[in-house]
Amino acid sequence: MNAPVNGRAAALSLWRALLFGGLLLLAPATGWPAQAGEDLPRVAVGRASTPVVIDGRLDDPAWNAATPHSNFRALAARGRETAPPEETSFRVLFDGEALTLGIVCREPQIGNLVANAEGPDGRIWLDDSVEVLLQPTGRFYYQFGINSRGTRFDARGSVSDDVSEKEIAGGALWDGVWESAVSEGDGEWRIELRIPLATLDLGPEALPAWRLNIGRTAARRMEYSAWAPVEKGFHDLPRFGYLEGITLDSARFPLDGSALAFPPLLLGRNEIQLSLPARQPGRFRALTSLREWSPDGSATRQTAGEAPVTGGKWSLAFPVPVTRAGVLYELGLEIQDE
Repeated sequence: MNAPVNGRAAALSLWRALLFGGLLLLAPATGWPAQAGEDLPRVAVGRASTPVVIDGRLDDPAWNAATPHSNFRALAARGRETAPPEETSFRVLFDGEALTLGIVCREPQIGNLVANAEGPDGRIWLDDSVEVLLQPTGRFYYQFGINSRGTRFDARGSVSDDVSEKEIAGGALWDGVWESAVSEGDGEWRIELRIPLATLDLGPEALPAWRLNIGRTAARRMEYSAWAPVEKGFHDLPRFGYLEGITLDSARFPLDGSALAFPPLLLGRNEIQLSLPARQPGRFRALTSLREWSPDGSATRQTAGEAPVTGGKWSLAFPVPVTRAGVLYELGLEIQDE
C-alpha cells in the first residue's frame, strides 16, 4: 500500500494487522539515511530489453544483459574459522517497472536439500534458502526469502535505530506482491524473482543507489554466506552493498504513496480518507479487499470508488467494515488508472 502506483496496472500490496479489542493497529515508521561503508561491493543492473519468464530456469535471452556477481563470504561466530561456502551467483535486471533477480546456488548434494517450511511466510531461513534484502529509501528495507522448493517469506523493516515492538510485528506481517520460481538440476538450484516497484515504498526520498544484500543458508551444513560483507547477520544494513542504475520514470508512477498510512480501524464501519500527491493529471480507481487472514485464503476485490486529480492531489474516501475482534485481518488496496 505505501507504494507508488504504476500508471498501467498498479500492483496490490497487502497489509495484515491483528485486531486487538476492536482496534486495528497499523503504525507508521520513521527512518534514517543509509550509512555509507568503506569499500562496499556494487552491482549495476542490466537493462531488460525482452521479457523474462519467471520459471526458475534463467534461460531467457534477457539475462545476457546482466553481469553475474558472486564472491559470497561465509558468516561465522567471532573467532571461529569457516570453510569457504559453496558458490552462489546472481544477476539483476531492470525494465523500468520491476527488478528481476536470477540466483544460482551450487550444491554438490542436490538430492539432500532441506525444505521443511510450508505456506506463506514460512520459516524459510531454517531451510536451504536465499534471502534478498533491499533498501530503496532511507525509511524502509525489504526481505524477500525463498527456500529450495519455492516456499516464500517477505517482510518490511524500518531502518531506524528506534523501532518499537509494534513496528517490528507490523513489518513481519507486511505482504508484497512479487513473483518467484525455483528449479534444480546439474548440481545447483536456481531462483528467479520479480519485484515490482509498485510494491515498494518509493517516493522523493529514494536513494540514488539502492542498498542490497543477498544471503544464502545451506541448512544441512549450517553454512551461511552473504554477498555484502555483513558482520551482524544478513540484516546488517550499514554494510549492505550498492545497487546502481535504477532510474524512476515519474510518468509511469503518477501517484506518490510513500507517506500513505492508515488510521486505527474500529469495530463497525470505518471510513478511509486517501489523499495522495499526484505528479500528473488523470483519473484513478481504487479497489479494496478485507478478509480474515489464513495461509490459503482468498479475497474478493471490490471497487471503492474513483476520482480525478484535483489541485495536484488524488483524493478518495471509502468505507472499511470490521465485523469481528480478536482475529487477523488482511486489507488490500489497488489503485488503477483508467
